[in-house]
Amino acid sequence: VMCDYLLEYPHKQKMRKLKVSNDFSCDTLLLKLLSGKLHGSLWNKLIRREFILSHDIRFVEGLNIGEDLTMCINILSHGAKSVYLNKAFYHYDKHTNPNALTSRKLKIAKEQHDKRLKAFREIIQDRKSRIYRTGVTNIAYWFYTRNVISAEEYEEIYKDEIKSFMFNDNRFPVRLTTTLLAMGLGKYVGPIYRFIKKL
Repeated sequence: VMCDYLLEYPHKQKMRKLKVSNDFSCDTLLLKLLSGKLHGSLWNKLIRREFILSHDIRFVEGLNIGEDLTMCINILSHGAKSVYLNKAFYHYDKHTNPNALTSRKLKIAKEQHDKRLKAFREIIQDRKSRIYRTGVTNIAYWFYTRNVISAEEYEEIYKDEIKSFMFNDNRFPVRLTTTLLAMGLGKYVGPIYRFIKKL
């Protein structure tokens, strides 16, 4: 079960509605999660305990970035049935706990990239599927644009998939970044990315 949520600030609230359609198939939801069209946190979702236990689904030990998303991917990959409640039942507090992990700018270690990529590749094993390509594209893009992996590391880690990245995401920054890296023009990504963020 997933629902909308409210972001709570000191003097205002912001409603966040999930972008869902009538298609609640696992493949459709996975693609939406992996392309950023559906929120990947667990706090606006309810999951049957019996389902998690029967499939032995667990958090990845030591993964602190994208751990909720990885858990959602794992749950959906086991065929969980989903429903959407068109109401905000969750209030996300954005102001009373400044020490919350998501409130701080973290120095993201490459170890987090490696754990997330390894977990994703273990969950989604069909490397020719659109779900796999979209997920790996998203992981590569997210960690590269945060300077966790260099252009050289990107090319080495994703050498088998890099050419397919250009066509896996409709978001312009993702497509531009992955295209430049696939062409061996990684040194231009940083300046272009910073320029786009200023627009």
